[in-house]
Amino acid sequence: MSGLIWVRDSGASLYHIRASGSRKIHSMYKIIPLFETTAVKYYYTMETLPPEVSINKSENCESTNQKKKHIITEILEYLSFDDRRRMALVNRTFRYASLHPVLSRRELFVYTSPVQRLRVDDRRRRFEDFKKALREPRRKRLCLKFRGTNRADIGRAFGSDGGWPPSVVSLHLDSLCCVSDSFLDAITGSCVSLEELRLENIGQLYVVDKPRRPLLALRSVRFDRVGVSDACFNVLMACAPNVTDVGIENCQTYDWLDPVDAAVAGISNAGLSDANIVGYLQSIAAHTVDSLRLNQCCHVFGEIRPRALRLKSLLLSQDKPYLNTCRIIDYEKLESALALQVRFCVQAINYIINYYFDCLYVSLQWLEINHLPALLLGAVSRLHDLRHLTLNLTIIGLDDVECLRKFAESLRNMKRIRTLAVNRVIATSVMDVGSDVVLKEFAIPECAYESLTSLDCSLDGSLCVLHTGKLLSSLRIRNGDILTAGGLQLLFENLIGLRRLWIDNCLCLDDDIMSELPVSNIRGLVSLKIFNANLTYRCLPYIKLLHLNILVIDNMSLGPCVALVI
Repeated sequence: MSGLIWVRDSGASLYHIRASGSRKIHSMYKIIPLFETTAVKYYYTMETLPPEVSINKSENCESTNQKKKHIITEILEYLSFDDRRRMALVNRTFRYASLHPVLSRRELFVYTSPVQRLRVDDRRRRFEDFKKALREPRRKRLCLKFRGTNRADIGRAFGSDGGWPPSVVSLHLDSLCCVSDSFLDAITGSCVSLEELRLENIGQLYVVDKPRRPLLALRSVRFDRVGVSDACFNVLMACAPNVTDVGIENCQTYDWLDPVDAAVAGISNAGLSDANIVGYLQSIAAHTVDSLRLNQCCHVFGEIRPRALRLKSLLLSQDKPYLNTCRIIDYEKLESALALQVRFCVQAINYIINYYFDCLYVSLQWLEINHLPALLLGAVSRLHDLRHLTLNLTIIGLDDVECLRKFAESLRNMKRIRTLAVNRVIATSVMDVGSDVVLKEFAIPECAYESLTSLDCSLDGSLCVLHTGKLLSSLRIRNGDILTAGGLQLLFENLIGLRRLWIDNCLCLDDDIMSELPVSNIRGLVSLKIFNANLTYRCLPYIKLLHLNILVIDNMSLGPCVALVI
């Protein structure tokens, strides 16, 4: 259905937009397009108003053009890459609007190594075409990813003199045997706008310490399964003096001996040591890093000097303990270090005008703990400023059960919590399977739902969330077997603000119950996942959701449908 929409922007000019499909205006000053289905393509055309309603357009011609581009850019944010590419062919205004940095940040250019059976000339031609596409003169920001390239020296991929595009803001190298010194020379010489660097599945990182121009815009550096030594780690991080996000994940780290003792024992200290990571975090990075990810080396967090870091985001994980079998984690130190991330005050003084600034508060807001014991919950309970909390814990004995109970009570003090996920890691033996029952007794206080917008856990017997979780936009119920037909009825009647719903082990749900549920009440639902239910293809007509993009129902019976086809 075609129609006209009149829009008043932040200035005095008026526009109207002709769109195929109905629209709903949420604000007087901007449009938020709502798509009825992803299968429909929407095309927009900007038109001038009749002379009688135009307001001084001759005086603000340039400003009006900028506002037109701004409105078009907001519309293009809701389209896919292919649709935006076609929209850019409409005219020059649409062309410039489609090149906005907000849109280019979402575009990732991935180069994957061609198959070996192709001729050398064909592989070279493909890479030249890839480089030609990257040198688009009007493209201001590039996000690149190289996966398993056949080139022996990735640093000279764009020429012997470096030649990397200066518009690269994100660079991801994956599945390379070796990254040599020429790579660091190339990006420090050309990629002055680089903001994010990620190295993944790199056999060996080898760089030499020499004078290089620092990457002042680089804010995020992450290592994932990278073979790197202390010296190479320090050289690379020295090129990022303003880094705020550091990640060391799945890298083999070692508790190296003293150099004298190592020489006597005939051991070569060629890897990444715990002492070097601790030294970097509490000295060089102490004033800039506010986001830290430690996977398989979370023990080093307990060795950092108290209050050396002022973190806003932290991940601690140890899901592969066999990588560090020679080292025992001191959980008491880890808990103490985590407890020191509570909100504290830093007073800054402006010596120029002798004015005392207001207190600057630094607090941990995002925390994820994976495959670590519930003993750490004592420290987590004191982090009252958390916004996002994810816990995948190992629950073994009665002490862990008591820690979990006390933590549930502490949620009353977390007034700003938005996202909460509390689950237990997969049982590793038959004896501890019964400990999963503990999470069913994890009762979230009713007052916590005043701020929660996302919840992922096992529900307790009171099913409090079905009555008080009206602010939730995302919900995953791990123990769906606790729900009855009445509980499912309450869910679809009360939680009408949900955007994503995931129910595991929903054993009671069948076609008859589904036909009675008011599924259409949750009008904004875009993702629905139901597992271990007794549903067949007959339930599909009862799922009438206009904006639903993802529907997952496992073990669905399609027997009658197959028989009809045959």
